[in-house]
Amino acid sequence: MFNRVAFLCLLALAGCSKSEPAGPDLILVSIDTLRADRLGIYGADRSPEGGTEQPWTLPWLAERGTVWDSCWAPAGKTVPSLGSVFTGLTPLEHGATTHLFQLGAPSLVEDLRDRGFRTFGRAANRLLGAQIGFQRGFEDYAIRPRELEPLVSEELLELTGPVIKKGERLFAWAHFMAPHQPYEPPAQFQKWSDPAHPIRANNTLLNQIHRSPSELTPGLRKDIRALYDGEVAYATSMLGNFLKNLDRQYRSAGRGGLLENAVVVFFSDHGEELGDRNGYFLHAKSLYSGVTQVPLLVLGPSWEAGARISEPFSLVHLLPTVLKDVEPEWLDVPTPSEFTVSTWMRDFYAIRDSRWTLIHSPSSERGWGPKEPPQAPYPYPEIALYDRQADPLELHDLALAQPEQRDRLLQKLNEWFDSQEIRSPIPVGGLDPALLEELGYAESAESTACRPRSLHGR
Repeated sequence: MFNRVAFLCLLALAGCSKSEPAGPDLILVSIDTLRADRLGIYGADRSPEGGTEQPWTLPWLAERGTVWDSCWAPAGKTVPSLGSVFTGLTPLEHGATTHLFQLGAPSLVEDLRDRGFRTFGRAANRLLGAQIGFQRGFEDYAIRPRELEPLVSEELLELTGPVIKKGERLFAWAHFMAPHQPYEPPAQFQKWSDPAHPIRANNTLLNQIHRSPSELTPGLRKDIRALYDGEVAYATSMLGNFLKNLDRQYRSAGRGGLLENAVVVFFSDHGEELGDRNGYFLHAKSLYSGVTQVPLLVLGPSWEAGARISEPFSLVHLLPTVLKDVEPEWLDVPTPSEFTVSTWMRDFYAIRDSRWTLIHSPSSERGWGPKEPPQAPYPYPEIALYDRQADPLELHDLALAQPEQRDRLLQKLNEWFDSQEIRSPIPVGGLDPALLEELGYAESAESTACRPRSLHGR
């Protein structure tokens, strides 16, 4: 005789035997060269990232997660900045201060793998390969050229689907490239460009303007920025599609939605100067706010919806902060600091608190600036002070008018430098010079290696 009660008990036991995830998954999505103040969620006049009415746009995500209003990159270049994200160390400490040096420190992804996470990564920036060390800890990691950028999400989704269905712990990183120069978005995303004045915002034009800043008219600057915003629209559309399809995978597995199962982090490695000074549109030479202030959103079961955090925050502390939420027994989260520091190797420095920025060049070669393409001057002042409340682009030097603030930040910069365990760089071999030139990174590894000047040494 069929025993219905016994049958139901067996079903219950079978259901209990299915392994449940020990905690939330972690999904990291980054967009290369995305300047925070070009996004509507950070006050831009237009919102290339879309609106709140459409699911999985950045504004929609911002309503459901926590937004940092003052997040800063530790450098204005991809490798040192992302190196800090994945190691939890500053560029001086992990050693990859430029694209010509390897990451000399372990990756936090290795710890995730050792804790049982399935780890997958795809990046559309061809510098982020094994030659520098970004593959460390990933079970499956690959670089896709920019012209095949949609493969970033397509290939990741092929990998994540079976893992989500089995209920295994998952860490996935998608890195999109679109806003990086040249600014040539697909036609359907050129919605702010004037068809009566078509331009090609490629390296030839951008380098020419930097060499001859007088050629940058307000109209030309507007046209170039319109193309950049089109790139932002394209990149954020890929981000939205990736997250939407991840959400479908969780729901198809009967686990609820993405935001019920994972901590989702969105950020950029650095921004873009877009002609703010010296006719310079790119990023590698700059430590100013347009380049080093980046967007950051975190969503998940324990992150407050619609919250905004105004205190300064560095990308150096990003992974340790969110990993504590994913793995409660994780390493200690760094104590928040009221200061963030950005560096260009050991030649130029920027330190910021909630209001003030100090830019400092201790080198005697400050009259030229970083020797990176295009070969044109980008001079740094010996010392300059900016009030971001009145001057968010950091254009008006107040060092003489505000000596107390200047000296306070210079002292803090010296204290920060003394706290660094500086790592000797390990050169990278085999990088294609043509690739570096194409991306605007045909740089030299030479550095003056100057420490910040002390108050008494000024």
